[in-house]
Amino acid sequence: MSEIELNEPALWDRMAEILSVAANLCLHELPSARANPDRPSQADVEHSKFQELFGTDEPMQWIVELTGSYLFEMSHELLALSELLRARELTGSVEVLSRAVVERAGRTIWVLEEDDDVNPRVRAIRAALETAVSYQHYRRVVSDLGQTDSEMKELVEAVRAQRSKLESWFSVEKPVGSDSSEVSKWVVEDQEYPTYEKLARWVLDETTAPGRAALGTYGVLSSFSHPSYIAGREHRIIVDDKSITYSYSADYIDKVVRLALFGFTKALSHWMGYFDQGHEALLSGLQSIEHEWEALTPATGTASGSRP
Repeated sequence: MSEIELNEPALWDRMAEILSVAANLCLHELPSARANPDRPSQADVEHSKFQELFGTDEPMQWIVELTGSYLFEMSHELLALSELLRARELTGSVEVLSRAVVERAGRTIWVLEEDDDVNPRVRAIRAALETAVSYQHYRRVVSDLGQTDSEMKELVEAVRAQRSKLESWFSVEKPVGSDSSEVSKWVVEDQEYPTYEKLARWVLDETTAPGRAALGTYGVLSSFSHPSYIAGREHRIIVDDKSITYSYSADYIDKVVRLALFGFTKALSHWMGYFDQGHEALLSGLQSIEHEWEALTPATGTASGSRP
């Protein structure tokens, strides 16, 4: 059994409430109507451009599905974090869920990035790469589970068809040797598929976490997400009677959960802008969420989970 003792329980409950509000903003409060129906959204403009470039709107289909799926998943991961905070059960889970949000937020922002260098063709490349890599991982897992060739046929055909489009629409550089079929290592017209570590670049503010600091931030989440009893020493205390206590300062939880919350709100903001869902109420809600979190002062407060 775990026992959690907090110096400032109201602080943890407030964190949990803010996470719930953020998640439900996406799950239950996104309107079906466009914010500005009288003018085309960026998605509308690029949808037409995709038709012109490729003779199909399939890149837009990929963008819609991958960004919508990742936002939905992030919302539920925030709800899970919220419940952990309320239950005071953080050990071994808080970094796992925060990392999952950061990864999905990073992918979403990477595809929807608002930058002068990200034109419709570049966005189509990024969406195609994300789709191809997702297909590759899924195909590999299904095959490893022992599916027969006949059972795999439909999936294999879909993988090949999507990869064929990627290679016919764009100029692709593949690594030499055995890695040539590894899509995540392809360079497509100067676009590289970001590693998990580099995803933090799209989630974090470059002014506060540039370069290696962004990599290190993701590394922290990974160190405590993957089995690593050495990293766990930062939170673990072994006392004379051989019991083990895991202790988390409020400042640490603030930093870890902040990554998930602000990564999510940044990804949602990009999505609203691209698809013209930036209604005033939604924008106000996002700003309120961020301001309320900033107003918290978790300088003290400790959460600890112990087991005999």
